[in-house]
Amino acid sequence: MDSGRNSLCTGQAVAVIAPYVLPDPLTAATEPLAALELVAHRQNGVFTLAQARQCRVADAVIAQQVRTRQWLPQRRGVYVDRAELARCAEDPARLHVLAVQAFLLVHQGDLVVSHTSAAALHELPVLQPYGTRPVLTLHRPDAAPPARPGDRLAASVPFAQRARTSGMTVTNRARTVADLARTQQWEAAVVMADAALRAGVSRDAVLELLDGPCRGWPGAAAARRVLRFADRRAESALESRARCWFASLDLPAPELQVEIFDQRHRFVARVDFLLQGRTICETDGRAKYLGEDNYSGGDEPGGNALWAEKQREDRLRELGFEVVRGYWSDGADLTRLDTELHRAFARAALDPSPLRGHQRPAR
Repeated sequence: MDSGRNSLCTGQAVAVIAPYVLPDPLTAATEPLAALELVAHRQNGVFTLAQARQCRVADAVIAQQVRTRQWLPQRRGVYVDRAELARCAEDPARLHVLAVQAFLLVHQGDLVVSHTSAAALHELPVLQPYGTRPVLTLHRPDAAPPARPGDRLAASVPFAQRARTSGMTVTNRARTVADLARTQQWEAAVVMADAALRAGVSRDAVLELLDGPCRGWPGAAAARRVLRFADRRAESALESRARCWFASLDLPAPELQVEIFDQRHRFVARVDFLLQGRTICETDGRAKYLGEDNYSGGDEPGGNALWAEKQREDRLRELGFEVVRGYWSDGADLTRLDTELHRAFARAALDPSPLRGHQRPAR
């Protein structure tokens, strides 16, 4: 199937009714596999065997496609073309949306894509993998707290809390954030909430849901704490995690994204966190130093990045700052980070000289 026309891969939202019914004129005028390709295109890449027969694909052709694994099963009676699956293989969100669409093709009712599945459709980052298990909520007209009947949730999802994305009915971004903040662990919820604010979701809109229609629902109180703690200035999942680590270590709230200038007002660095006015904490992933993009032909990959970071840190220290680095692995045990930060605080307290240069929050 043609990847250029796939709605998920191009990011275009399309209208779709599941199961999709092919208009009679198109059925008569279009080659069977091409007609089925159109159906799959309008359904985010998946289709049913019933739809294949409706498009006049012969049973012998269907059997051959299944036997040779050109068509791969997503659910009972729902398939995706092998080439389409390969095009989405490197994108967990796309793969998840395939699973959600496949679920909707074989289940009836007032179903609304929600929670992690809604996050995938809204392109909201989550800490844990999206996986392949769809999450949908069956609308209940009453406002009772959520329940789980079988393989889906049941809760009130009024029209005002819905949106249409990639042809599917989904909880809008504010309701999605509220649901995930209620149901995820603290660190995962903060990563998601920071990303949502960064993407333009209104904190007030989410709190309005948590203080209104969702008040008293399981996890609502914890979700309110998450939203009040969330900060759109955190620019990555690692920065969001680091904010949680600082809070768990009872450290003072850091300043985020601070620009540092030297005595001649020349820009030196934009740092992730500034604590107690003099200690900088930078959060780095291993890929930054080992990625092939940083390899310049020297003995070690990442040499350019390592050298640039060393020069940058040297300049910051020359201005009187202490520099500590936080890594993804610190989440398993905060002892190293805690020790390094307190040593930096102690060194800063013993240094009588004023900072050279100045700083300001990034715009």
